[in-house]
Amino acid sequence: AVPSATERRSRSVRVLFVGDRRASLAAALAESAARHAGSASEVELQDAGNLDGVVLVASPSAESALSSIASALTIVQWTVDLAAVPVWTCTHLTQPVASVRRSSSEHAGLWGFARTCLQEVTGLPLYSLDLDFGCAQSLRGAAELVRSRALVCTGGDVHGLRVGPVAENEAVCRHGSTHVRRLVLLRSGKQSSLDVAFAPLCELLDAHVSDATSALEDLQQVAAAHGVLDIALRHDIARALSGLAPSAIPKWHHRLLYEWCAAIEPPTEPASYEDVLAVSPRLWPEVGLTQRCASQLAAALLGTVAYQELLFPGGSMELTLPVYEDAVHSRFYNECVVAAVDSIIASLPAGRFLSVVEVGAGT
Repeated sequence: AVPSATERRSRSVRVLFVGDRRASLAAALAESAARHAGSASEVELQDAGNLDGVVLVASPSAESALSSIASALTIVQWTVDLAAVPVWTCTHLTQPVASVRRSSSEHAGLWGFARTCLQEVTGLPLYSLDLDFGCAQSLRGAAELVRSRALVCTGGDVHGLRVGPVAENEAVCRHGSTHVRRLVLLRSGKQSSLDVAFAPLCELLDAHVSDATSALEDLQQVAAAHGVLDIALRHDIARALSGLAPSAIPKWHHRLLYEWCAAIEPPTEPASYEDVLAVSPRLWPEVGLTQRCASQLAAALLGTVAYQELLFPGGSMELTLPVYEDAVHSRFYNECVVAAVDSIIASLPAGRFLSVVEVGAGT
């Protein structure tokens, strides 16, 4: 919960607001001396004089995401080199909470930037707040935190468990409450690591890999087909980039992809996707997806076709699912994972409870 009124500091603070075009958060700090800047620059930061905080308010529009990160970088470099002033990055409905599921991802990158900075600079006074700019209670809660010059929760609860004072770097202000992230175990009982002998487990996995490799009788043909696929793909990349001007590519990360593709050496002799399947028909999953995407590379770079539509046409998994499940390499490593889990389970006593968390980054 947010600090009580008796616990809040009421003194006036000098705050520089960057990007707070509506001045909604500044209004919540009514008794404080606030200055405003359209964007962060070293000159504006130096001219602001002695400050008790810098508040970067990210615009809700997706187009401003990169400019918000650029402003945050300038402010963080300034506070590290010169000022050690608390910096607050404020976003709008970026982080979901249990009571309010509505959220968006426009400024998730700003949160990732802040977390990276905290990893690199120990004790950096950098705080991330996610607010509802349309809620007066949310703005007042954020104003109290900015006024206190630190994100300190004096108390609260996690699924009914009372917790004491704790310093934080991230918080979500919703409807008069301040939420901080926690990983919570939902079941009771003593926790312990798996008592699994590593050496026998390695022997079982080595035996599986050896047997699985021996079962790939056409491994040489598969490897050769991948070589032909590489030639066919490089030929398509060179053809897609011919006549494509980098200045015509609107998005910066697409220009980075263009530069990477342009550095790929084109093949001396062309090869077709039919040539790939002639060497090994088992590469049909890779060929199907590669052929569709490579032929539309220029359009994807220009933004005239969405890459999601190339991978999942009409939301279908028809092209990508075979790559996950039927491709030779996917089947091999999927079975290795299954063998590893089976080997661990086989070494445990019967009835042992297991919690399994799958960590992945998606496509």
